Amino acid sequence: METASTRIPGVEAARKIVRFLHFPIGWKYGAGVPASLSTARRATLINQAAARSGLETDAFLGVDGEIRVGVYHRFIYHQFTVDEEGSVEYVREESGEEVQRIPALSLERALSILETFELELWLSSVSSTVRTTTPREAASKILHSRLPDAVRVFRSLSGTAPFELALQSADT
Repeated sequence: METASTRIPGVEAARKIVRFLHFPIGWKYGAGVPASLSTARRATLINQAAARSGLETDAFLGVDGEIRVGVYHRFIYHQFTVDEEGSVEYVREESGEEVQRIPALSLERALSILETFELELWLSSVSSTVRTTTPREAASKILHSRLPDAVRVFRSLSGTAPFELALQSADT
C-alpha cells in the first residue's frame, strides 16, 4: 500500500538509516555490526541532498557498519557507500553498466557529485524545451493580435529558448 512516506523522496531511506543504528551485533549470520552515529549522519546528508532534488533513494547496511545510499533516476544509478572512517566510495551505473567508480571521497566531494548530477538533469530538461517550443508564430494557437497592449519582443540573450516569444507592455 502506498503511503505519504513512500511518495516523498528520501523518507523511507531516512527511516532505514535510523534503524541501522539499532541493529544487533551479529545481525547477519553471526557477523555484522550496527552503523555508528557519525556514519548514519553522513549517509543521512547524502540521502537528504538527493531527496531535495526529487531523486528516489534507498539505503542498505553493510556487515562492517558501512551504509550504502542508492540514488536512482530513470536508467542512472548512483551508489554512495559511507564507511566507518568517514570516507565515501562512489559508483555510477547507467543501464546496468558501471561507468564510474571513485574510492575514498570526502563527504563534501560526494555531495558535489550529487549537485553536478542535479545540474546535469536540469540542463537536460531545459534543453528539451527547444524541441517542444512552438518554432514559428504561424504554428501557435495564440493570436498575438488579440492580446491587449502587447508587442512581440524576441529574447536574444536566452541560450535555452532562442526562439521564445516574450510579451512586453506597449507602454515600455
